[in-house]
Amino acid sequence: MTDRSAEVIWGLTKRFNCNKTRWNGKDWTWSPFSTNGFHNASESANVVGVSVRKDKTSKNFRRTFTMTLKHKAKNGIAKRKTKSQANPAISALPTRATSKVAKSIQALNFIDAKQKNAVLRKLARAAGSTRSKVRDAAKAKK
Repeated sequence: MTDRSAEVIWGLTKRFNCNKTRWNGKDWTWSPFSTNGFHNASESANVVGVSVRKDKTSKNFRRTFTMTLKHKAKNGIAKRKTKSQANPAISALPTRATSKVAKSIQALNFIDAKQKNAVLRKLARAAGSTRSKVRDAAKAKK
């Protein structure tokens, strides 16, 4: 795998992309690296992303937050085990607690404060959209 700039990758994937969707005449993305959902070059160049998944359990559901990090390409021979699930381009770190993901994002030293804030806001939106109970919902029904 060779080292490619973000501009080259964007030029190759801007039209045909599995994460791209079109709604109301605009292009949007489902990519975990996009902090605001726009399908553009600056959002695809992000190196940190957050996503959430809900798994059904016997009582209710369980949510899992996944922090995804892009790697720099490495030159040389890559030694991997046969049938390995490892991905040389990204790391996906699943976590159940929102606070642990937030601490992990705050501890990253290779992104600036503006990018950290954007990723933390996306984490807050993902956590809010997958809450099990909304406060005072029972009172509003009556």
